[in-house]
Amino acid sequence: AFIFSIILPTYSSCMKSRNDPHTCQNLAWHVALASNFMTEIILLVLCFVGEFIRRNTPSVALLSSISGIGFTYLALNEFLPVAASPIVSFLPFAIVMLGYFAGDRF
Repeated sequence: AFIFSIILPTYSSCMKSRNDPHTCQNLAWHVALASNFMTEIILLVLCFVGEFIRRNTPSVALLSSISGIGFTYLALNEFLPVAASPIVSFLPFAIVMLGYFAGDRF
């Protein structure tokens, strides 16, 4: 998350303003250090209330992120082999998706 949402935009905006690449790399590195430091400060502050949150939050809510990761894995596990041969597999995939989202009953 840090690479694509913090470091890369910092480096890209620095390079767009026609700066030296070494200067932009140093700026991105300093921004990365500052963002890591701020993340650790937030974690340090919130670690004192972690047990309270765990005790008062239902276990279903805590496990929902794990189930989301599992569903994503299952979906990608089926989609990536389809994406490996796009000429053969994208036309039937597009027909099925079009029929599904159009509300057509087969």
